[in-house]
Amino acid sequence: MAYGGVAAGIVAICGVSAGVMAFGPISVGVLSFGAWSFGVFVLGALAVGWRAVGALALGQTTLGALAIGRYAYGPGIAFGYREASGKQKESLFG
Repeated sequence: MAYGGVAAGIVAICGVSAGVMAFGPISVGVLSFGAWSFGVFVLGALAVGWRAVGALALGQTTLGALAIGRYAYGPGIAFGYREASGKQKESLFG
């Protein structure tokens, strides 16, 4: 477990964090939670990952106010390559 300004470990908390489980303003990991989150399963204001949930979500399957991905869902605008579900549905291609 790592805690501090720049934390790296299995569980990383605070500042810039990187680990299997990362919690912090900028976090990178398999499970990431923070303002800017990057990883496999992410939750944050800006979420980029395979499964992303956030205000702006980018990835394979996304959920957010502005969701962009292969499968995009959200209460706002959803741009999806295969499927889009939102108040305003859009398809990126076709």
